[in-house]
Amino acid sequence: MHGWKRNPKAPSSLWDGLVLDGAFAGLHPGTTRFADGSGLGNDGTLTNMDPATDWVWVPELGRWALDFDGSNDYVYLGTSSALNPISISVCCWIRLNSIHPTNYSAFVSRAAGGWELLIHGPKLAMYGNATSGTFSYDGTGKTLAVNTWYHVVMVYSNYIGLIGYLNGVVDGSGVSQGDMIQTVTPAHIGAEVSPLGRYSNAIISDVAIWSRVLAPAEITWLANPANRLYVPDTRRAFYVPDVSAATHRWPWQIRRMRRTAGTR
Repeated sequence: MHGWKRNPKAPSSLWDGLVLDGAFAGLHPGTTRFADGSGLGNDGTLTNMDPATDWVWVPELGRWALDFDGSNDYVYLGTSSALNPISISVCCWIRLNSIHPTNYSAFVSRAAGGWELLIHGPKLAMYGNATSGTFSYDGTGKTLAVNTWYHVVMVYSNYIGLIGYLNGVVDGSGVSQGDMIQTVTPAHIGAEVSPLGRYSNAIISDVAIWSRVLAPAEITWLANPANRLYVPDTRRAFYVPDVSAATHRWPWQIRRMRRTAGTR
């Protein structure tokens, strides 16, 4: 097994209300399974994706991510009611491969009655449905660029309304429309599959969902690329990617290849 443990320096509150832990999935790359570490079993399935090439190592963040092609790639997360709470926080790291000047592209969604964290042209947008109507903010914040890593967060509750964060700083907001409503549509990463097919041409990492509103201090911590929810457990062997090789290998495989080649 991979030798990882929860980061003892992370705010302990980050584990409270966590219903999807995508940072855990990044510890198990190379398969079609998107492993949820929340303990609720909200595992996802890579769809129309090649696990050998679409799991990519990101040196800037020191973690794994998924590369979506903007055509038909997505991760299917299912229809668990845990992913559609009455209050919510959704966060992820994103790196845009391209930007359409007017189209929408979803990073994480439970659309058709639920909620969406997405981009509209070069700016963030967020939508959701609540008991009194739709809450949103759309295209009022900072202009994003391609090939740049951003940390994005959407939080919503009946008490504070909608707030969007970009790299730990408030990017936009929307008024409250009551508690979020339940929907039977599935949740996805990398797309809003139905009904509009808003696919992302982007690299996405560390997707997480909470059934509560994150505090500003928690968001600031998560937005620091040096901070990780999981760190190597030195008591157990863990996977270190050989980024110089075409294929990542376990350290013992690398040592064996070096011995075979007559090098150390």
